[in-house]
Amino acid sequence: MPLLQKLLYRRVFQGCCALVAFGLGLAGCEKEPIRAYKAPKDPPVPEFVKQADGQASSDQPTIEIIWDVPATWTEDPSPREMRVTTFFAQVEGHDPAEISLNAFGGDVGGLLANINRWRSQVNLAPIEGAQLIDHVELMDGLGGQIAVVREIGENDMQVLGAAMLPGDGQTWFVKVLAHRDICALIEQDLITFAKSLRPKSLGLDASDPEAGMEISAITKRLGTWQAHETWTWTEPTSSMIAMSFVARSDENVKITVTPLRGEGGGLLPNVNRWRAQLGLPSIMSMDDQPMQTLSENAQLFDETSSDGATRTLVAVVEDGAISWYLKIMGPTQGVSDESERFMQFVHHVIAEEKK
Repeated sequence: MPLLQKLLYRRVFQGCCALVAFGLGLAGCEKEPIRAYKAPKDPPVPEFVKQADGQASSDQPTIEIIWDVPATWTEDPSPREMRVTTFFAQVEGHDPAEISLNAFGGDVGGLLANINRWRSQVNLAPIEGAQLIDHVELMDGLGGQIAVVREIGENDMQVLGAAMLPGDGQTWFVKVLAHRDICALIEQDLITFAKSLRPKSLGLDASDPEAGMEISAITKRLGTWQAHETWTWTEPTSSMIAMSFVARSDENVKITVTPLRGEGGGLLPNVNRWRAQLGLPSIMSMDDQPMQTLSENAQLFDETSSDGATRTLVAVVEDGAISWYLKIMGPTQGVSDESERFMQFVHHVIAEEKK
């Protein structure tokens, strides 16, 4: 399953504060007490984000994250630096395996950096961004998407880990470093544990298969989309951006996907922001801005700067509580060269055949 889906959900959580929950049954007949961790308040939120979220940083509540501990795990009471906690898993015929649980603000360097750090622990060479798709398996958890990583290195040593975004503005990691045979015995419990992380406020019981709600079809299509070979993935420059690419033919041509809660501050302010980027005057009403209707929930902004040098296309897609902004901008010729591929992407997302 594509890495982009993991990154997509990360931005939905961090940019929109949209919690998506899934019902999952947990294996095992014995149930350990639910453990909880109170995350500290998030750092100050930029004014634009506060407006989009409808919240102020001074009023941000502490979000309590809870999880379910597998029956064969015991917690180490000794504090460890840079860890939330440590578990030891009982493995038949082997010494207990040490499992770490960490939580860091933001994306802690991005998924690529974390995978490469894990790979170095088993003496594997770093991978490039284009290879990430082959190193991540995405799954649904009670608190949202999780990304499972399995890296086997020298002497059959393996890093088995998962990255989680349970909705407190932090990225959580659970990881074990052990022989591949031991990891194979632990894997199901580790994944089950990772799936169980969720905000206490959701009121979800991990044993309730009916808990949660469905992810929209548009979000799923965005997550499973494969970028065209002429586009190169780049690390987003803002936590508000879900996906970011540049055209290989012209790196000044940039393609981004941004989810915002509700109308993202309103269509007119966004249109005026795009117009300002092109050096065009603001408008007083959307009646003054031609917009192409793509579907009943999507429309297209297409403008060129007054000197003809720069062009911007933005598809605005309404998706329930979220609005998606699919944008391409850059030199006019470069954008024109990529416009057909961009519109294929847009029509894939809104599930409309190109007319």
